[in-house]
Amino acid sequence: MKNSLKYSTVFLLLFLTTPEYLYSQSGDQLFLSNCRACHTVGGGKLVGPDLKDVTTRRTEQWLLSFIKSSQTLINSGDKDAVALFNEYNKVQMPDQNLSEAQIKDILAYITKESQSASTTNVVDKGESIKHPVIGKSLAEANRDDINTGKEYFEGTIRFANGGPSCISCHNVDHADMISGGLFAIDLTLTVSRLGPTGVHAMITNPGFPAMKTSFQNNSITPEEAFYLTAFLMKANSDSEFGVVKNSSGFLFNTGLMGSAFLFIVFGGIWWDRKRKSVNHDIFKRQIKSK
Repeated sequence: MKNSLKYSTVFLLLFLTTPEYLYSQSGDQLFLSNCRACHTVGGGKLVGPDLKDVTTRRTEQWLLSFIKSSQTLINSGDKDAVALFNEYNKVQMPDQNLSEAQIKDILAYITKESQSASTTNVVDKGESIKHPVIGKSLAEANRDDINTGKEYFEGTIRFANGGPSCISCHNVDHADMISGGLFAIDLTLTVSRLGPTGVHAMITNPGFPAMKTSFQNNSITPEEAFYLTAFLMKANSDSEFGVVKNSSGFLFNTGLMGSAFLFIVFGGIWWDRKRKSVNHDIFKRQIKSK
């Protein structure tokens, strides 16, 4: 008993005196888990700007404030923050639950990566995103790939790890699909706003709190992300060229015809009840008995 207590005390003292950096995530791990869905370092724009050399373009204090809560800095009227917000389609960067030390670790990682990274301005057509098994790129996705993505989106095919279907929170205007949820943003033109690579990154590594929580323990697989992105690319292009048909009229007309059918059926079944009073037969018998 004494030995057990002694070892427990030693272990506790070692734990309490161990420097934080020995059991905390490193800068590259923090970047991958918190930033990679929206940013690259030299890989071009995604949801947000390329962060190559950002530590030389902005002061450390500005970066700390923006990363911690971008909206607080924007609402304060900071010109650089407002300009950045407007430049990237007013997509709100989520507040980050990171300590100042963790943010500094991320910035150190960005500084190090910036030294060897080269900025790319190549137009994002999805060539860099490959199907993990068959190797085709998003630019080569065919009708079957797009339809598979649609079925994943609407929940006809369930995700392998049990995550919720996209349509429960998001809407996409598509000719063969009912309207989706309004809990989160409409994704019809999301590829125009974020690019195929940005959309794919957001699916594989969600950065927004609600989505991050929903898929924390049941992540979307690389294959599923490929098909979903292919579907969203097609929905985006169809909407831009006016191909999409509004399904609300179809749903209204179907409901109207269904209601009319039910009125006719039940009207026929209850025809006598509609023509006569409830006590009609009893009244007739009473007249005859007199």
